Amino acid sequence: ISKNVYVGEERAALKSMESRSACQCIYVPGVPETACGEHSNCMLRDLYIECDYRCPCSSHCLNKRLQKRQWAKCSIFLAKNGRGWALRNDEDLRQGQLVMEYIGEVISGEEVSRRMEEYAGKRHTYMLKLNQEEFIDSTRKANLARFINHCCEPNCEMQKWYVGNKQCVALFAKYFIPSGSELTFDYDMEFYGSENVVCLCGAPKCRGTLGKPKE
Repeated sequence: ISKNVYVGEERAALKSMESRSACQCIYVPGVPETACGEHSNCMLRDLYIECDYRCPCSSHCLNKRLQKRQWAKCSIFLAKNGRGWALRNDEDLRQGQLVMEYIGEVISGEEVSRRMEEYAGKRHTYMLKLNQEEFIDSTRKANLARFINHCCEPNCEMQKWYVGNKQCVALFAKYFIPSGSELTFDYDMEFYGSENVVCLCGAPKCRGTLGKPKE
């Protein structure tokens, strides 16, 4: 799928973002960075909020990467050491570059509980916490991001952004990553699925298991 599928009602707290003001950036012709670029001090970008139609930089705005699906070219491959399918970049990635959005079905905490019973015995489940009330389940519906493996010393990180009236999660490069590298991020979160899953990342500072244990 190319965008999140919402199951049930969207949470009221995320329904209205119209009250947020537009940024104050001023585009200087011939200087693209001034249009809400990475070093432009765009107040919305600093808050992990993408600009909308009210942006004073109009079509020059550089803070609409998720809206425009400016994803990097990636493909899946079969990783070694029993780690299954993995994701690699098919182009060089610069530090801070958007790789892609993590997409699936957006569900409530109650639905998570129901689905975990449904998934009992299933080897692979993909649950990511979006906020206090919503989770992304990429088990049945997803994009290539579901194949990103865990690493205790990853080359990418997940960031939570607001796009319009919705919140989303996306993968960004932590530093320059040459083409053909396996892309990873840290599952350092409450892990949904099997407990005490052994980590096979092979990093020098590997913690031994995936995610944080449930309390």
